[in-house]
Amino acid sequence: MKIAERTTLGRDYASRWVLHSQPDGMILVDKSSLYYVRLTPLAAELMLQFSKGRSLDDVAAARAVLENVTVAEARAALVQLLSGDPLTGEWLKGGVDSEIRVTGSEQSYVPVTMSLQLTNGCNLECSFCYAASGARRDSELSAQEWIDVIKRGSSLGVLSCTLTGGEPTMARGFHHILTAAASYFTTVSLFTNGYALSRRTISLIAALGNVDVQVSLDGVGETHNTIRGGRDAFNKTLKTISDLTAQGVSVDAAMVATPKNYRQVEDLAAVLDDAGAYRLRVAEIQTLGRAAGSDEFRLAEEMAAAVEEQMERFSARGRNLEIVQGTGCDLGEEVEVLTGRESEYLVPGYLSWHVLSDGRVTPCTLEEVGAIGNVRTDALERIGSLDNLEAAAQKSFGCRCMKYVSRPTSCGHPYAEAVR
Repeated sequence: MKIAERTTLGRDYASRWVLHSQPDGMILVDKSSLYYVRLTPLAAELMLQFSKGRSLDDVAAARAVLENVTVAEARAALVQLLSGDPLTGEWLKGGVDSEIRVTGSEQSYVPVTMSLQLTNGCNLECSFCYAASGARRDSELSAQEWIDVIKRGSSLGVLSCTLTGGEPTMARGFHHILTAAASYFTTVSLFTNGYALSRRTISLIAALGNVDVQVSLDGVGETHNTIRGGRDAFNKTLKTISDLTAQGVSVDAAMVATPKNYRQVEDLAAVLDDAGAYRLRVAEIQTLGRAAGSDEFRLAEEMAAAVEEQMERFSARGRNLEIVQGTGCDLGEEVEVLTGRESEYLVPGYLSWHVLSDGRVTPCTLEEVGAIGNVRTDALERIGSLDNLEAAAQKSFGCRCMKYVSRPTSCGHPYAEAVR
C-alpha cells in the first residue's frame, strides 16, 4: 500500500505505527487505518534505530562502525537510500520521538485484525443473510472466553476488531466484551442491524470513544421491514443512527441492492444523510447462507446500471454523506494481482481472521467450510502456521479470494525496493 499517500506523516511513531513480524518479513502498519508497507530486513533495522529517538547523525555513526566506512560515507548513503520516499524521508528529519512496538511472529501469520461473531442469534430474519443467523449455536463462547481471545490477540499484535453476529449486541455480557475490545485494540467496529440498541448501549459506545458503528439498511420504509423481517424495523434503525450520531459516534450504513430495493438507493442515501451517517456502502448479494443457490436476489444488468446512476446523482448533489460501491469478494483472477507484487490488502488468513461464535476460526466472514482452528483449543500461533493456512486455501469455499493468495517472495513496494 502507498501508505504515504493515505496518511499524515509525523514523528509520533508510538501512537501511530507498529512493526509486525511475519514468516516472510515485516510489515509497518498504521494502527488506525491498517494501511501497511512490507519492509526489507534493512528497512526494518534502520527504522528501529531511528525510532529510539536517534538523529540522522546518531544512526550514521552506528552504521559507519557496522559497515566499516566513514561517518560521512554512512550519512550520505542513508540520505540517498531514504530520501526517495515520503515515509522513510521522515526518518531523516531528526529521528522519531518514541520506540515502536514490535509484534507478530516469525513462525506464523498472526493477524492484525479479527472479526468476532459474538453470537449467531439475531432479532431479525433477513431473507438473504450470508450467515443464516437467527438461533444461537449450542456452544457459543462466554463473555469471559471472548475477553480472553481479545487479550491473547492483543498481546500478539492484533490491532483492530469487528464485532458482528447474528446481532452482536444480543451476546451475553456484550457490554463487557465491547469494553474489553475498546481497551485492548486501537479501533473497534460494531456491525449491527440497529433494531434494538438500548440507550445504555449507545451511551457506552459513545463513552468508549474508539468504537464506530456500521448499520444495515436495505431500502426505506416497508421495503426494509419486509426484507429484514422486523416490525417497524426501518424507523427503529433510523432512530438508532440518529441517537448515535447525536453523541458523536461515527456511523456508516450498508445496503444490499436486490431487485426488491434497487430503486431506493438515492432515497435511502438522503435519509441517512439527514440522520448524520457519513457513508453508505451499496453492495450486491453474496450467494451464501440463506441466499445460497438462489438467483432471486441478483441484479439484472439494467438494475445494476440504475443503482450506479442513483449513486452518481446523489454524489453530484454535494451532500455530506459519501456513497460508495461495496467491494465484494468475487474478484477472480484480479485477486492474484492485488495480493501479489504491486500491492497488498488484508489477506484472509494471513492478516485477518474471522472467529465464529463457537470458537472456530475461518479466513474471513464468508468462509463456510475452511476452518483453520479453534480459539478454545488451539494457540493463535498454531492457527496461523504456514502449513495450516496453505491447507485451508486448498479447501476454502466461501472465501474465494484466499484461493488466489500468492505470498510474495520479495518486497514489491517501491519504497521497500528503494531500501534494499
